[in-house]
Amino acid sequence: MKIDEALLERLAHLARLDIPAEARPAVQRDLQQMLNFVERLQEISVEGASPMISPIEHSFAGTPDEPAEAMDREAMLSQAPDRQGPYFRLPKVVNKEG
Repeated sequence: MKIDEALLERLAHLARLDIPAEARPAVQRDLQQMLNFVERLQEISVEGASPMISPIEHSFAGTPDEPAEAMDREAMLSQAPDRQGPYFRLPKVVNKEG
């Protein structure tokens, strides 16, 4: 697949990106290189390979998940930088306009 100007424009529209005209050749080249890499990966045979989540063995060294006494609400809330009644108060992180 070839990343041409029309496809770049469509991808930018779908991703809601405003790519400046001077950056378009570099973005187009980078996207083409990524696509070429993925196409090369698709050529690799994985017949007989075992599925894995990560190439590195992991072991969980955390504490076991066991029921315990609940922490004191007032003790936790007393450490909060901002609170409203019995709740932690956090800054707004969702913009409903876009």
